[in-house]
Amino acid sequence: MVHIDPAFLRKYPIAGFILGVAWFAGTWLIFAPGFDEARTLLRQKTPATVSVQEAIGLPGVRWVTVVGGTWRCSDARRMKTRDMVGTLIHGAVEATEIPIAAEGSDGLIVAHFDGDRSCTQPEGQVSGVIGSVEVFGSSATLQRWGTPGRRVVVLDADASPSKALWLLLMMVGVMAGGLLFAGYYLRLIVARREMPHHRRA
Repeated sequence: MVHIDPAFLRKYPIAGFILGVAWFAGTWLIFAPGFDEARTLLRQKTPATVSVQEAIGLPGVRWVTVVGGTWRCSDARRMKTRDMVGTLIHGAVEATEIPIAAEGSDGLIVAHFDGDRSCTQPEGQVSGVIGSVEVFGSSATLQRWGTPGRRVVVLDADASPSKALWLLLMMVGVMAGGLLFAGYYLRLIVARREMPHHRRA
């Protein structure tokens, strides 16, 4: 982790201003694509009820309740937690992925659950967000389950517009922090430029 001496920033406030602007711009570049997904989800008041086959064919990001399909519990995969923070949040298992097959089709929905999730019997239905690549999506999940010629869709179970809103507010908060940081050092720059004028007066 890079440590920046506050005394250095006070001595050279232009460095603090540049750092704050870079903080804001970097956060925007990373998270801006997620704003469109969040806005799309927030337009939905309730999840759309769809079959597995319908969910596989839906374009874009959607909040859905998927019903039916064949829950292939024997093929479920559990990802172990890799760090101490993850262990405190999720336990020994970071996530569980359960494939749900569509009848009469090679398509597959992979239901991604946080933490350890049992799958001893077919659930019947599951709610969450599909088609997300910025807010909830996981490219690693697609890589684990994708095979040539088979359509795979990741369903982030228990994800919803309200969770997207919280993530959106967190993004805005981080960017606001960058602006405040830059603004503080901009005030120091302006104040120092005005000091010689006051002395001459």
